[in-house]
Amino acid sequence: MAAVFCGLPGRPGPPPGLVETASQNRRRRRHQNTHDQGNEIKEMMQNISNEHCNYAKDLAQMTQRFDKISIWLPQQINEILERLALLERVFVFVGIWASRACRRLSTSRLRIHRTTNLTRSFRV
Repeated sequence: MAAVFCGLPGRPGPPPGLVETASQNRRRRRHQNTHDQGNEIKEMMQNISNEHCNYAKDLAQMTQRFDKISIWLPQQINEILERLALLERVFVFVGIWASRACRRLSTSRLRIHRTTNLTRSFRV
């Protein structure tokens, strides 16, 4: 009698040639549906578990990257600030030098202009 309910492997229902009653049919379908739903639920849980593992790995990688950046970034910022301070000193020095050079140039031009005027006045 047990062979009537089991069916053949890979085929639902009773073996060929045997007829099952309506109650047996309902019982088999109910069992099969719950089995299928159980497999679907197991598969969904496995997918959720896999996705959770992937998210956890991604989070760990992002945390490591953030830790590296949080160490690296202040060092880079300090280096940039030091370079800006150095550039500022250079620009101040160049500005002072340029203003002195312009003063020298303007006074030397005045001297040249005065001497040329003087020589012209002597020529007359």
